[in-house]
Amino acid sequence: MMMEESSTLKKDFCLLIQTGEEYLEMELSKSIQEKSIQLLSIDSSEDLNEQHQRGQIITMIIGSDIEDPVQSAQRLHAWEKNAKIILMAPSKIRVDALKEAIRYSPFIGTDVICLNESDSSDIESLKKIIQESLQAVKFRAIISKTNAQVTSSLAIEKQVLSQKFINKMMDFAPIGIVIVNRQGNVLAWNREASSIFKKNESQVLGTSFSRLFGHSSRNNLESYIRKSFESTLDPGLIETLELERKLKVGFRQFLNLTASLFAYSDDSENMLILAIKDVTEQKLAEEKLYQANHSLREKTKELSVSNAELEQFAFVASHDLQEPLRMITGFLSLIEKKYDSVLDEKGKEYIRFATDGAMRMRKIILDLLEFSRVGSLDLKRDEIKMNQLLEEVLALNNKLITENNAQIEIFDLPVVMAVQSSMRQLFQNLINNAIKYKKKDARPEIIISSSEDEHYWYFNIQDNGIGIHQEYTEKIFNIFQRLHSKDEYSGTGIGLAICKKIVEDHGGEITVESEEGKGSTFSFSIKKNKSNSG
Repeated sequence: MMMEESSTLKKDFCLLIQTGEEYLEMELSKSIQEKSIQLLSIDSSEDLNEQHQRGQIITMIIGSDIEDPVQSAQRLHAWEKNAKIILMAPSKIRVDALKEAIRYSPFIGTDVICLNESDSSDIESLKKIIQESLQAVKFRAIISKTNAQVTSSLAIEKQVLSQKFINKMMDFAPIGIVIVNRQGNVLAWNREASSIFKKNESQVLGTSFSRLFGHSSRNNLESYIRKSFESTLDPGLIETLELERKLKVGFRQFLNLTASLFAYSDDSENMLILAIKDVTEQKLAEEKLYQANHSLREKTKELSVSNAELEQFAFVASHDLQEPLRMITGFLSLIEKKYDSVLDEKGKEYIRFATDGAMRMRKIILDLLEFSRVGSLDLKRDEIKMNQLLEEVLALNNKLITENNAQIEIFDLPVVMAVQSSMRQLFQNLINNAIKYKKKDARPEIIISSSEDEHYWYFNIQDNGIGIHQEYTEKIFNIFQRLHSKDEYSGTGIGLAICKKIVEDHGGEITVESEEGKGSTFSFSIKKNKSNSG
């Protein structure tokens, strides 16, 4: 059967029905209100060629009385890959069998639906599907009607080019574009939207856009569409909606939607353009950053507790631990005096060993105390004239310098913003090391220079000492790291660790370049533009 054509409007779209059941054809005839839609009845799939020439086939209903409905569906698919196909079956068992057959058929890009004609709810679903399909093509029908009313050949050509341009623009848009009606059904859908939702246009036209989302997001989206249609605000003022889609287990998708109302012509209904951006990578990165910041805050709390415990340890080390050592050295001294005539040389040597061990332990405790203090106190940073600071360091170490006949050359050094006491200890440790690890019977020669770039000051302390094997150039900055025995060179192995901590507290780093027998050059950096408070 064929519905009567309007003399003023070309039929652009076709609904095909292949069945001997007249009631089904009558029901569908009542459902069609659009004049641009034809309901065409065919007896067999061989009639498809003729009917296809009458207009674009948008939906085909194949009745339960057709001997091989899947074959008919496949032939329609060959003609129109984007058409929606509905297969009717006499029972639920037959519906399941058809679904199984369809799974292994090449319906690429085609929406195939199986319904039970003995189930009244499925019959109602059929009517709804038809209405949604008709709604989906309404957008195209409006364009077709407008084109038909243009009488000038030049105007027609311009309209066609304009529509092609719009379609191209939509497909080349870097964001998803979905056009929906007031009911939220999809009227148009671009290439990027297909990429975002993994569905092509034919699979969603006429269906509710919100069905692509879970329950919670679906309610938010439907409310957003409804409010957008009711809004009197300028389109640019409609707020962006953020939605989350649950994909397969463990995977989520985050989308930002922005709505804008428009009408194709003065007498057409409003439609809603939804611009959709996939922000999943950005959202997941924000979540990771939040987790990292949370973890960092927890670590900072733990560090604060640790620093408090370290300060407590420093207090104990500077008082309680030193008291037993003073007692040991005091009693050893008394023993040596009182029993000097009784003790033999071996006994006196043992006392000297014990006294020396206690004194070295006290030095280690004092150095540990100094190490713990570096960076733990909120010390004020001042402008320091480094040449003037070096003069103070040399004066404090005058005895050591004189005894070793050390020659120290200092170039012009900058004024830096730093903690004065820390800088003093840094240079003192490095200069003392350069003198301590001199070559035997050689005069220590030390050169101190500096340079700069946009962000840092750089300082070099060069000596002509015994040098360091390449293997240890990083290890020497670790606490308690000694390369020589206490009999060869005195010390606790903490001095360079203190230097490293001071430099890092000032935003820089310290390194050494050295070769055994050829001296060493210690280099460290101080970050510029530090605030005046530590």
